[in-house]
Amino acid sequence: MSAVAAEPKRILIVDDDVALLRVVREALVASLRCEVDTSPKPEYAFELSLKKKYDLLIFDFQMPMIDGAMLFFSDWQSLSK
Repeated sequence: MSAVAAEPKRILIVDDDVALLRVVREALVASLRCEVDTSPKPEYAFELSLKKKYDLLIFDFQMPMIDGAMLFFSDWQSLSK
């Protein structure tokens, strides 16, 4: 019986606090051994979410220009088509 390695889970974190992104990313990678993409810019995160499939999206709900709720609903509508 051959063991097939499961693909690591993918997480996207969006927050305008770059230091927080770094700390959370390092903690998740170390503890969960997952792939973590981060972005301080919601528009870039939106593009990433269209290119890759993520298992978990974490958004800051108070960002300049667009908040996490708007990003979530934009993402949700695009991905559900």
